[in-house]
Amino acid sequence: MKVKYADIQSLIIQEPRALCIGFFDGVHLGHQALIKETVRLATEAGITASMLTFAEPPRSVVSGHKQPLITDNETKIKLVESFGISEIIVVEFDRDIMSLSAEDFIHKFLKPFEIKELICGFDFTFGKNGSGTADSLVKMQDLPFNVHVIPAVNIDGAKVASSRIVDLIQKGEIKEANALLGYTFAITGKVIHGLKNGQELGYPTANLALKDYVHPKNGVYASRIIIENQTYYGMSNVGVRPTISLVKEPLLEVNIFDFKHDLYGKKIEVQLLDFIREEQKYANKCELQAQLSRDKERIMSCISTLK
Repeated sequence: MKVKYADIQSLIIQEPRALCIGFFDGVHLGHQALIKETVRLATEAGITASMLTFAEPPRSVVSGHKQPLITDNETKIKLVESFGISEIIVVEFDRDIMSLSAEDFIHKFLKPFEIKELICGFDFTFGKNGSGTADSLVKMQDLPFNVHVIPAVNIDGAKVASSRIVDLIQKGEIKEANALLGYTFAITGKVIHGLKNGQELGYPTANLALKDYVHPKNGVYASRIIIENQTYYGMSNVGVRPTISLVKEPLLEVNIFDFKHDLYGKKIEVQLLDFIREEQKYANKCELQAQLSRDKERIMSCISTLK
């Protein structure tokens, strides 16, 4: 798959394409429906299946505040590729794009692409202050491409949306979030040095900073860990370590079962499978150690159902 990074001045690509547009945070079931329709239309017409997305969430630029992310860009690209998109064009969403009128967004931003089929979600907005909508796009005259609007995907009576998934993750309802994603929510990053408290307790941990990810609810999770394409299982804690070495910002600590190798500086992926319990403060290290033993036993007993 081709990944192209471009700015608004260099968006001239002379090749017919079916193109879907959006930020696609999480690449959830609703996004997947849109992507699959893009691939279908491209295959039917014999043209390139493309995605136009942004390096940063447009809402972050508009609001001036960082938005928590379900997926980082690298993970998003891998997911999109797995659903059959053959080209991703990543554009920096900046003040110039944000200030375009709806009409200018079409003519200055989209027109340079050789679009034959444009696919967007029902809630797609564009142009200054979101003045353009999916409905208004359909009604526009003399567009050089066909417009396809993908309706909402509903589960349990509500639409699948990134905001809904973020809320579930923050509440610790990780199984429900995973059901809407269509895969397992994961945090990926390089293992950082900790204080080795886990090692003293008999449960050594690999530590990851949460950075721009949505912060899951503080607590213990049954986890699947991917290290150099190998799969392991373990228990993760998201939180501030209230019993020992309290920290200001939550971090992810994962104890990997039956794994004794040094991981410092290595990139790993930690998938959160199920929420086990809330983080809490214990009277001493012995109490914490006993609870960790119970947590491990509980997770080990249900690993077969989590695979």
